[in-house]
Amino acid sequence: MIHTFPPKPRYFPSAKILLNEEVSLGYSMMMAAVPKDFTFAPGQFLMVRVNHQLSPFLGRPMAIMSVEDGKLIFCYRVVGKGTGVLAQMRKNDVLQMWGPLGIPFSLPENGPVALLAGGVGMPPLYSAAETLFKIRKSAKGIYFFYGGRTSADVFFVDKLERFCEKVFVTAEDGSIGVRGLVTLPFSEFLKDRQRDSLHVAGCGPYPMMKSIAEICSQKGIPCEVSLEERMACGVGVCLGCTALCASSQGEKSWIRLCVEGPVIDSSRVIWNRSR
Repeated sequence: MIHTFPPKPRYFPSAKILLNEEVSLGYSMMMAAVPKDFTFAPGQFLMVRVNHQLSPFLGRPMAIMSVEDGKLIFCYRVVGKGTGVLAQMRKNDVLQMWGPLGIPFSLPENGPVALLAGGVGMPPLYSAAETLFKIRKSAKGIYFFYGGRTSADVFFVDKLERFCEKVFVTAEDGSIGVRGLVTLPFSEFLKDRQRDSLHVAGCGPYPMMKSIAEICSQKGIPCEVSLEERMACGVGVCLGCTALCASSQGEKSWIRLCVEGPVIDSSRVIWNRSR
């Protein structure tokens, strides 16, 4: 497996913004300067806070999409005050950032991998595809399934196609790719696969990830998902990002997604708890 020991987190009190632009309706991409020796593992995230402002006071978790030559990229959807402030920031403004944080994906160095993304769940799986491509020096065996409600929720497909053998695209309204949910082409894809040779990773809305987990459980396919809850600190202190999961012995417990996640074996997640 790749990245058994993820990098230690670091604190950046004044990370300079290099680029901040809208890449699709309601979605933006930000590039920030980090030291050239900064590394991360696919599935890890940063806590990002706007400097010199008391409101919003808390940081926002952002999945790391890519890092190269001291340039860190993450994407975000503008949904509230915090991301609204981020969207207004310009080149040379500064951010507070700390990371990388969390448990990353357990990616196999060899064998087929299916990466399933829904909407803004794309960035951590983009990093997974890019990392696998660089290590394997080939796109063979890397399959990306990317869905959204409309075409606005699906972007950077051309970039993903450089890393993947095939990218499957869906939209619920049929405005791009196949009409329907991302689980539709994934289920078709599985019909011709050997169940013991595929590794699955997913990130997106809870209903999507629950469906993926159920499909993989029925077919005996190992599956990891990246979960999301509201986070305030990113280091396990505030207990705000808990999720109900089961141990290998079946015992239920609440885990902190910022330190014991966000990536977790889908078979451990208690999907039917009230939210």
